[in-house]
Amino acid sequence: MSTSVRRGARSVGALAPALPALIFLLAFFLMPLGFMVWMSLSDPEFGFDNYVKAFQSQATRNGFVNSLVICAQATVITAVLGSLVVVALIRWRGIARTLVLLSLLLPFVTSGELVRIVAWMIALSPDGFLSTALRGLGLVSPGEMLLPGRPAVLIGLVHILLPFFVLTCFTALKMLDSRLPQAAGSLGAPPVQAFLTTTVPLSAGPILGASLLVFMIALGYYATPAALGGTDVVLPTLITNQIQQLGDWGSAAALGTLLLVVTIVLFAIMLRFGGLSVLFSAVGSGASSAGGRFSRAWTAAATSSGMRSFASACAAIPFGGALLKTVHVLLVIGICVYLALPLIVAVPASFGEKSILTFPPSGFSLKWYEQFGANQAWVEALQTSLLVGLGTTVLSVLLAAGGAFVLTRSSTRGKAAVFLLLMMPLIMPWTVTAIGLYFEADLLGIAYQPLGLVIGHTVGGIPFALIVLTSAFASFDWRLDRAAVSLGASRLHRFLDIALPFLRPAFFGAMLFAFIWSFTEVVFAFLMNDAGTRTLPVAMWLELSYNISPIVAAAGGILTGSMLVLAAVYGLSQWFAKRRTPSG
Repeated sequence: MSTSVRRGARSVGALAPALPALIFLLAFFLMPLGFMVWMSLSDPEFGFDNYVKAFQSQATRNGFVNSLVICAQATVITAVLGSLVVVALIRWRGIARTLVLLSLLLPFVTSGELVRIVAWMIALSPDGFLSTALRGLGLVSPGEMLLPGRPAVLIGLVHILLPFFVLTCFTALKMLDSRLPQAAGSLGAPPVQAFLTTTVPLSAGPILGASLLVFMIALGYYATPAALGGTDVVLPTLITNQIQQLGDWGSAAALGTLLLVVTIVLFAIMLRFGGLSVLFSAVGSGASSAGGRFSRAWTAAATSSGMRSFASACAAIPFGGALLKTVHVLLVIGICVYLALPLIVAVPASFGEKSILTFPPSGFSLKWYEQFGANQAWVEALQTSLLVGLGTTVLSVLLAAGGAFVLTRSSTRGKAAVFLLLMMPLIMPWTVTAIGLYFEADLLGIAYQPLGLVIGHTVGGIPFALIVLTSAFASFDWRLDRAAVSLGASRLHRFLDIALPFLRPAFFGAMLFAFIWSFTEVVFAFLMNDAGTRTLPVAMWLELSYNISPIVAAAGGILTGSMLVLAAVYGLSQWFAKRRTPSG
């Protein structure tokens, strides 16, 4: 057997634990995307008619421009606010850092997109407390309405994107040497110039990469722009309308393909500036040459005589440093309140007595929860969500575990490609993925069935489970496993007696995030909507299409309460695991 053949066999063997996940995503992620492209060219007959029709349509052109503009605006706001939070996470310690991290995880763990929409509808309504406060501060004119409109969409989207940006940037930037600004200061650089010549160039690549990442994620959001935007129609809204209202699969596939092309271009740019380290530093390829050229150009500008004069002037301002720190702290506190706002608003509003949702609620009543329990359609939607969520959780964690093992334990050259494929469902606009999955499910005969929902949700659940498990596998002391091997322990016993006790909290966390993803997902579930497959988020969305009923808030309260219980159980499991771990 030749050397190249043996190396190839070893590479395949090293990737074996990840093969089930790779095959699954090949069948239910890459193939649906290819099938969508084929549908755009072949339905109703082969050619480019669907693309010609798309470009000739004024509604499509407006939707495409609106999507790019809204996502760009949301990305810029997210990058500015997120950078403030990242600086706080790097510099702060103890309870302050813990509270900031909690505020970032709180929106994802405790409330889905529909709960956030309900909260923003209450807060941004003409008589809502947030609209009233902004009007009182003079930021909104007396006759101006925030909802529906572009400001409401941006508020909703930035709230979704902030955790993605901050956690991505923090992972990449927390390894920066904090002594570099001090070294620059010891050489005579004023504080502002020391910051500009050390921290900024090293942070530029991750910040740009994270910005492109959140831009791509924003492109795929459907419910938030559709519910809060009014006439500001975006491309995902047009795509779903083509399927649900017109039954025009070819046009929907063409629009989805256009969105796919934009995403691929942006992803290529992201890789050029930040490499895979933008997403996961342990697998990353480091900074790129493009990032290096930017750093050199920026350093030349930051060390110029004009910049030095400006930095010296800033340093001469009395109490300038203390004032800057105070403003930074207040801004970060405001951002944390903003992240927690939907939870603060939506759940209490569901306990109000009136049929009109308000915050703070008038009185206290459980009647809307009683009506939810008495309505068979709502109960069946909840049961479907639970069933699909459990199936998704088990399948996502099993598949992600093999991928996490390869990423942390294998030295094969294909590790970066494995990571890229496993993470692509998170990077790709979910609307595009959902359309391809819908087409494939219909072709396979599993559309409008729980199995189809489980498969589709597993595609999106794998990246979330992978992130949690990869971090845990990387921190596990695998010398314990090697010691057990030397004592003759079987693979099963090594896993059950050694690895599982240490990794149990991580597996529970992966299950939690995969379940939350499935339990709150709305786009694919909406496309697969039928009387027997209607999930709770879809039932909420259909109800919101007509009016903001208190029973929708009650459904959101049940959804949020379920997530809080699961998060509390996960937190307790982590606490007990730490107590059982020997300190020495």
